[in-house]
Amino acid sequence: MKEKLLKLLEETVVYYSEDPENRRCVSEGGGCYYSPISANKPYSEGCAVGRIIKDYPDIQRVFDHADFKAIQDIFKDSSLEIPSELKQYPVLFLAKLQLLHDSRHCWDINGLTPEGIGYVMGIKEYINELQDVETPA
Repeated sequence: MKEKLLKLLEETVVYYSEDPENRRCVSEGGGCYYSPISANKPYSEGCAVGRIIKDYPDIQRVFDHADFKAIQDIFKDSSLEIPSELKQYPVLFLAKLQLLHDSRHCWDINGLTPEGIGYVMGIKEYINELQDVETPA
């Protein structure tokens, strides 16, 4: 599980670092969008969590319009369909990944900022401390 989480974290950093302005799905006000359609970002696959479910654009848009957009709240909402691709990850990991994507302090036009690098290191520490018995969502 740890290797899988580290791989997704690294893929996320690489993906958004290539073109933060066009790939991050955030509004002018800093709000996150799971769907690139909702964010009007044609060169994006969605937010960090939205990318995991990019093959489900309808679900991405449903998540965008949910009362609570945070991934923890989406998992608690029994009326929402949660794709199995998301259920294989711990919710806290997804929340940390989402916050990395959302935070304007983590990114500039060149990619990760020093604060972003520090945040990624914190996620890596979290992953390394996970116990093998911890289950995904």
